[in-house]
Amino acid sequence: MFSYLNLYDMVFDNNIVAEEMVIITGYIGPALINDLDNLPYHVKIYVGMLGNNVNGKIHNSLIEFNKKSNIDIFYTNFPVHAKCYIWIKKGKIIKSLIGSANFSTCGLRTPYKEVLSDISSDNYDELFIYKELINNESYSINNYSGNITNISFVDEFTRTINENEVSISLLASRDGGTENVFGDRTVAGGVHKASGLNWGFSNGQTSPNDAYIKIPSKQIQENLFLFPPKANNIDEYIDVIWDDGTQMQMLLEGTQIIDNKEYPKQISTYKNKKELGLYLRNRIGSKIGKNLIIPIDSKDDFVKNISHYKDKLITKEMLEEYGRNNINIKLIGEGTYYFDFSPMNGGCNE
Repeated sequence: MFSYLNLYDMVFDNNIVAEEMVIITGYIGPALINDLDNLPYHVKIYVGMLGNNVNGKIHNSLIEFNKKSNIDIFYTNFPVHAKCYIWIKKGKIIKSLIGSANFSTCGLRTPYKEVLSDISSDNYDELFIYKELINNESYSINNYSGNITNISFVDEFTRTINENEVSISLLASRDGGTENVFGDRTVAGGVHKASGLNWGFSNGQTSPNDAYIKIPSKQIQENLFLFPPKANNIDEYIDVIWDDGTQMQMLLEGTQIIDNKEYPKQISTYKNKKELGLYLRNRIGSKIGKNLIIPIDSKDDFVKNISHYKDKLITKEMLEEYGRNNINIKLIGEGTYYFDFSPMNGGCNE
């Protein structure tokens, strides 16, 4: 079977009767590791393109996942760009997929971008030899020190992305915007009344706690590696590590045209748009001593009882009290981002 669609379902097929799964991947999206809890067997992951230049945020995240009883994670001693998914029972390979898809949200969820294919059982013996070679030339991430002798392989892409960081404001740059359920309109310099953090307050078909992060065109033009152009208008899935260690599988979605190319216009959580909203509302509310979570999901019930929820509309004053009105974003690996929303000691960053 060859496929460029539903790669996630192929890898996370819990109907495969196995005792162990081995994943060999060039790069890794840490947020995806959470989903391994749904599989009924032990998983070994070999990450092959990080060398001794592992980004600290990715490494610390992987260390936490490595504490799980059903997961062991390794770094390789030499560059490995292969992508192999191998299922083992009674010491023998019973199924394997190979292709171009890294073990990441971007690699396995974005349609058409990557491929995976079954390999025939005739190749299992040779694949087993390769698997053992990788195992013998790898070490547990628990033993990583950052200066392991003779290990250094960072490609130019990794070197470039680790230098770029942008700050995306959560405030409106101009007046206007769609009216929200209160009939309010956005004021320049304030928080958007019906989009962004307050997307759930729009008159559209949103849920009350929905939110997204807008991607300004200026940030795309000035940081070409950070938010890549879209292929065939397909939204791209990404892994996100927040400053507090929270992991999210997110989506670069929507479309804006820049220099005759299609780019994403916003960032949301793909499974449920309220996941991002609940997360940010909880962080802001906990810091300023207010409950900003809207306790219902029904938009109709929300509108009917709107007078009870006006104090949950996020405002500029709330962000000032929290200590930050922007999110710093950094690409730290292929399809993996670091988002910083930590309060600033000196107040908000204008």
